[in-house]
Amino acid sequence: MDALNMNIARTRRDIRHLARQMQARIDADEDCTEPAQQIMRAQADLRLYLERRERHL
Repeated sequence: MDALNMNIARTRRDIRHLARQMQARIDADEDCTEPAQQIMRAQADLRLYLERRERHL
């Protein structure tokens, strides 16, 4: 369970970091496709981790 909680925390940090990157690119009027795709993958991972945690409670 601890490893799962660590994965959840790490993924949440990754999403926040990617969101800042994406916002910086938006502010600079640059293409933000890559960080947006990475955020979508990280969010999907986060959903899976949260579902696993719910099943094991």
